[in-house]
Amino acid sequence: MLLAYGLAGRVPVVVVMFLAMRGNWGTHYDYVDVPPFQALPLLERFLKTAFLPQLIFWVSFTILLGSIAGSITAAVARRR
Repeated sequence: MLLAYGLAGRVPVVVVMFLAMRGNWGTHYDYVDVPPFQALPLLERFLKTAFLPQLIFWVSFTILLGSIAGSITAAVARRR
């Protein structure tokens, strides 16, 4: 369930980031003020600044913290 929740929350962000990078929207989604990333080709920039962080790091983070919170909740509930 946490994997589905993590992906459901991050896939739309990745799509918006790709569109922003492709269209040069000038928002935080396309990293306007970071010249080294702006110099990269679109695909490489997308993979390094959107795809990997959003779908690998943040989904993993969601699963980890959700598991910890669920374990604590289950332990507290058992004591009652």
